[in-house]
Amino acid sequence: MVSAMNRPFFSGLGHGVIAAMPVAAGYIPVAIAFGLLARGVSLHWQETAAMSLLVFAGASQFMALDLFSSGTPALQIVLSTLLVNLRHVLMSASLSGRVQSISRPIRAVLAFGVTDESFSVASSVLRVDEKSPSSPAESLWKTGFLTGLEATAYLAWVAGGVAGFFGGGLLPGALSDAMVLGLYALFTALLMPRLRKDLLLVVPAVTAGGFNSLFRIVLGVATGWSFVLSMILASILAVFLLPDPEQGAEPDTGAGANSGAAPDSRRDGSS
Repeated sequence: MVSAMNRPFFSGLGHGVIAAMPVAAGYIPVAIAFGLLARGVSLHWQETAAMSLLVFAGASQFMALDLFSSGTPALQIVLSTLLVNLRHVLMSASLSGRVQSISRPIRAVLAFGVTDESFSVASSVLRVDEKSPSSPAESLWKTGFLTGLEATAYLAWVAGGVAGFFGGGLLPGALSDAMVLGLYALFTALLMPRLRKDLLLVVPAVTAGGFNSLFRIVLGVATGWSFVLSMILASILAVFLLPDPEQGAEPDTGAGANSGAAPDSRRDGSS
């Protein structure tokens, strides 16, 4: 029986699970593609499952498979995936401002489950903790919401990866061959929403591709180091050459987001 004290947590948990359903539906086919590719590069199912359990980052996992299959040393794989995942640090820091009332240890655990999709959903539901901290009930609701949101997406990703590993042999050959495009499709999916907001972001993307081609084709740099150097150089140039997108933008005050122990029901259906 749920006590009155824990009721906000379980209410938030249910809302989080519901909000995660579209995310989970999108994760499963991509995770199946990852499991199929992992089997193709001779990983065992335990290694495939462990990568999804411990990394939980689609773009990095696809890239790691690509680097692994090309014989890239472990250090280069780690550095490359670290650079790709640095955006999660910024996402977690931004989301932390909306859950200041949650204890640091719990926030640290929840930070593991932050992905592009869960961050987008959570940001649209949770208000920013400003001068007035959240009430204990609202803190419990937020904890439950993030737990339900992230756990549902996490289970879908891990289950899809394992299913792809074991079910890959049942897919037609043409479809299995097409799965090798999963990495490029995933990075394109990450880039396009940002390009719709700011076309100038195509500059660092194209620059990074140009640097990578230069290092790999002309200079013969190893795949892993070429990727790392290309991202670093393109990022440095973007910092100095592109205008600050935050200049002239109004600060996010969380207006219209959740301000109590329960979310706006109109948001639940659109997350």
